Amino acid sequence: DLLNSGQTMPDNNPFAVYSNINTDKFFGVQSVREREGKESLLQFDNIENGLRAGLYVLRNQYDKYSVYDIANKYSRTDKEGYTNYLIQKLGKTFILDANNNQSVKQLAIAIMGFETGEKDNILNSLNITDEDLDLQIERSKKELADSIYSQMKKII
Repeated sequence: DLLNSGQTMPDNNPFAVYSNINTDKFFGVQSVREREGKESLLQFDNIENGLRAGLYVLRNQYDKYSVYDIANKYSRTDKEGYTNYLIQKLGKTFILDANNNQSVKQLAIAIMGFETGEKDNILNSLNITDEDLDLQIERSKKELADSIYSQMKKII
């Protein structure tokens, strides 16, 4: 079972997935954290659902993307730093194969490391095992119910 220290991941959102009309529906979203002058971040009820959502985004929006394309699309600010980090972690020739769990896992670890600032220590700091990632990759292949949060927003 995954533990959340609360210090490195208060939102249970290690991929720093932004809030929008589509992402607010992710299973497990319980709220949104507003940030002054920046896009709001999703807040998940647990780290498992946060991992699943990030993996879902990678698998569905970045398949067949190179490190350059991934960094350019994923990063809102430091695209050059992001690109350099992904090249360092994955190599210049990396292209995401969304049907290959190992490929997805490599990219996921790099992105979470960059987004959280935990770099190579990300799995330890979130207490995530390889098996945890495998499980959430499998969960990311399934469509789950829209979050209660997004359903409540429609009512209001």
